[in-house]
Amino acid sequence: MKHELKTTIHFIRHGEVYNPNDVLYGRIPRFRLNDVGRQQSRSVAEYFQNQSIAAIFHSPMLRARQTARIIGTGHDLKLQETSLLNEIHTPYEGRPHSELRAMDWDIYEDIPSEYEQPEDVLQRVRKFCERVLRTYASREVLAVTHGDLVLHAQMWARGMELTHKNRMSIQPYPPQCSITTLVFGNDFDKPKFSFHVPY
Repeated sequence: MKHELKTTIHFIRHGEVYNPNDVLYGRIPRFRLNDVGRQQSRSVAEYFQNQSIAAIFHSPMLRARQTARIIGTGHDLKLQETSLLNEIHTPYEGRPHSELRAMDWDIYEDIPSEYEQPEDVLQRVRKFCERVLRTYASREVLAVTHGDLVLHAQMWARGMELTHKNRMSIQPYPPQCSITTLVFGNDFDKPKFSFHVPY
């Protein structure tokens, strides 16, 4: 019987952000961690401190870079930035959360074609996982990213269609510094899924 190699990717949403105007910051630059976000990141660092981590990747956004830097403390690894983990590209950047709640967070419906749809977000998640499996097969990797990327990773692992109803059915929405773990065996399209909040 052939032994099944298992590769583990931990998708970590960045820590809480300083956002006094309560807006969807998206890819707007310079949104940084607040004190709570830094403490959340330290909790993740403690959770992984005794584990053998092969690589730490992060989104280009400041909040993700800061989270990865804190988590990487204690691991002798060079942090790796990748646009595959970037925040979604949406026309709703800068809009108040109150407006988005009023539309039930249906931010993918009827938007111009230059912005991302759920299929585009999932394609980035899958491409990132494929690259990790090629380079770090049978090892453990951390990926600091954003809420909707984590959400789509969860939907893929659960075999859910990419509908608004299904997105809203996943509760809770991935909290800051929560850990969504996908474990890949022989079947790339059926990773095992687990979820943890380390604080």
